Amino acid sequence: MAWFLFSKYYTLIDESGAYITAALLHPERRYKWLQNQWNTTEKKKWLKLGLQQAEALWHIYRDWLKPTLSSSPRDQDTSAAELSAFQWWQQQSAVVADSEDNFKAFIFAPPS
Repeated sequence: MAWFLFSKYYTLIDESGAYITAALLHPERRYKWLQNQWNTTEKKKWLKLGLQQAEALWHIYRDWLKPTLSSSPRDQDTSAAELSAFQWWQQQSAVVADSEDNFKAFIFAPPS
């Protein structure tokens, strides 16, 4: 009975991609650690699927990381009409270019 429950919860972990994403984003783990730990044929398949799931999560949440012009909550409510043309341009162009590559650069970097 206990193994059935373990299997159920491990399946849920596999479906969400959260575990592998956490391991990939952990500064002391990253991709290299997973590659060393998951070195059997079956685990390499898990790693490939997990990397795809982590990238999918990154695509969902990366837009939340857009920088703001100010860290003050009062200033963040500023409407577009109150911004100068330069401030509006700065706010619109503040998104990091090629965010996917930043994600890959981080996870494939050596653990720190």
